[in-house]
This record gives sequence, C-alpha cells and structure tokens, in this order.
Amino acid sequence: MAQYKLNFHVTENCNFNCKFCFARYETKELSLEEKKQAIAKIAESGRFSEINFAGGEPFLCKGIEELILFSYNQGLKVSVITNGFLLTNDVLARILPYISMLGISVHSFNDTTKCAIGACTNKGEILSNQRLTEICKFIEEWNHQKKSSCQIKINTVVCKENKEEDFLLGIDGLQGIKRWKLLRCQAFGKNQNMLISKQEYASFCKRNQSKLVSQVFEDDMSRSYIMMNPTGDFISNPGNGKRYENVGSVFSESVELLLKKINLDETEYRQRYAS
Repeated sequence: MAQYKLNFHVTENCNFNCKFCFARYETKELSLEEKKQAIAKIAESGRFSEINFAGGEPFLCKGIEELILFSYNQGLKVSVITNGFLLTNDVLARILPYISMLGISVHSFNDTTKCAIGACTNKGEILSNQRLTEICKFIEEWNHQKKSSCQIKINTVVCKENKEEDFLLGIDGLQGIKRWKLLRCQAFGKNQNMLISKQEYASFCKRNQSKLVSQVFEDDMSRSYIMMNPTGDFISNPGNGKRYENVGSVFSESVELLLKKINLDETEYRQRYAS
C-alpha cells in the first residue's frame, strides 16, 4: 500500500507577509489537542509515513514543539518548513532530535529584495544572511556531535522581484544544504503582479544551477501536494490559478476517501519526492 507525505498547514498566522503566499485559508484554527487528534488519525490510517509542518509560520503555532514530538512518537517522519526568523539556538536544540529535515524559505540574499517580496516583519525585520548561515552551521555541528542526520533544505519561490538575482554565491556558501527547491510563483488571488513566465523561470534556473547542492525544479505545484489546513480539512489544488478547495475533514471522513477526493497526480507526486 502506497504511503505519502502530508503537508499540515498548522496555522495561517505569519510574521512575514510574502506577496506570493498561497496559504490563506480564511479559517479558524484547531486547538492543540484537536491537532493531535488529527495527526493521530493520519498516523492510524497507515497511508502516511511522513508529516511536514508548514504555515503560515509554524513556529507561531502554539504548541508546535509538542506537535513535533507527538508526531515523532506516532511513528511519523517529521519535517518543518519555516521562514527561520524565530529559530533560536534553543529552539533548534529542542526540535532537532525529532525532525529529519528543516526547510528554510529563502527568497533572496538581498535585503532590499526581501522586503520588496514581503519576506520581513511589519517593522522591516528580516532573516539576515548571517543568521541563516549560523542556523545551518548549528545544525551541521549538531549532526556531527549527536551523530544525527537532520537535513537542511532551502525553498525559493522565483517571482518578479527576484527573477534576475544570482543566488549561487549565497546558496553554495551555506553549510550542509541537502536540497534547494526552486518553485515558480503560482497564480492565485491578488498575486498576479508577482508572476513570471515559464521562460523567465527557466532562465533563472539555468543561471542558478549549483554544482554543490542537489536541486529540485518545480514549475507547477498543482495536484502533487497533499495538504491539510489548520482545521483538519484536506485541500485540493486544481492548478491553473483556480482557488484551493476544501474536500473534507479528517474528523468526519476516512483518510482513504479524502485521498481520492484531492485528485492527486500520482506520477507527479512520486517525481516530486523522488529526490
């Protein structure tokens, strides 16, 4: 029986305001105990071997560290995608024993571009390149000292504001990067002014081919992610700029039925996670 990876968007709250972000579900959020119940249902279904905590910004979710440990104890492989701004060394030390991968969203190495994208707080605070370097170094030293294996992944959304940027010096200078995922900005809602063409995306990718880091290129995200929103609803992504749709709740329908409802492209899904 095929097993999958669930992207659990535990909150839509975020300390950044990236203009291309699609994670706006306009919904309330489960309590901590309800989130545990949802995770337990996912684990008990036998259809998922991995869970990825995303947002919004997952470290704004109350009890996120407890959810990470709970998922780990449920036998799920755990990863987290974050903008990195709230990652202190103390937080890292508490979560690293239980996660297999930490993904950090890095949409520019230029401070002005970060703010133009919205990858900053309302006060204009950013994840500095220095702090990003420190986080990667901390994880690498942790892995060495603890004989652990938390991998580091960088996610970059290629959009109008960063399409001409040279990322290679910044990416290749980071320690321990396992993967660099480059996603073309997808159409939804009011982000039309951030979109780029397929040709512009291809040009960016060609110019930013790394010889040091394994890369994943994602021109289209539709029908190849399995997502659950902050209230435990599975989300369908039809693509073509169409709005994401709730297809049913893990609290009222079987996981097996929900998997059928999301219209997953199995081939695209397996290719995405092959690396």
